[in-house]
Amino acid sequence: MKFMSILFCAMVIIASALLTSSASIAEEKSSKTIPVEKTRKYESDKYKFSIEYPAHWEDQRAKAPKAELYLLMEPGVTLAPMHIPAYMLLTVSKIKADAEKAKLADTVKTLKDALKKRSAEIVFADEKETEIDGIAASYFSFSKNAIAKGASETQGFYYCMLNGGNTYILSFSADPSRHDKLVEAADKVCQSLKWLK
Repeated sequence: MKFMSILFCAMVIIASALLTSSASIAEEKSSKTIPVEKTRKYESDKYKFSIEYPAHWEDQRAKAPKAELYLLMEPGVTLAPMHIPAYMLLTVSKIKADAEKAKLADTVKTLKDALKKRSAEIVFADEKETEIDGIAASYFSFSKNAIAKGASETQGFYYCMLNGGNTYILSFSADPSRHDKLVEAADKVCQSLKWLK
């Protein structure tokens, strides 16, 4: 009987120690929060939208005055000569045709034709219809072979939207060596676009 009570006490002590240990592990896990990436918000009063992007990306609109937003995604990364750094671009233009009759498919075709004129080496893929903040958007990815010796290939995507009589084009472009690392962040920025009332 004495042996049984000693055994029982030992089991209680072990169980208590295990519970204390698992509670402290759970507490330690809950105190380790996942760091939230700092972001900046860009708002356009003229075109009534906002968009968020990582705070370490550089706003380079001064280098692309026709762009509503031009972001250098990896300001500290140096690539080989003639290799294009990763960037995102947002352009807005007035729809030339009657806004009521304008079709997204026609706008996308015009955009692709313009891109092909600039580079016959461009290839389009992954075309799909989607939405960004309730507005229809057309998405396609692209890859472009080098057109000059020593130049790099580029990869990326486009989102095209029509809203309020304007065409909105969001694009991401990167050297293939950086593309896979950045494409998810670029898409997340696109999805952060909100239309202001």
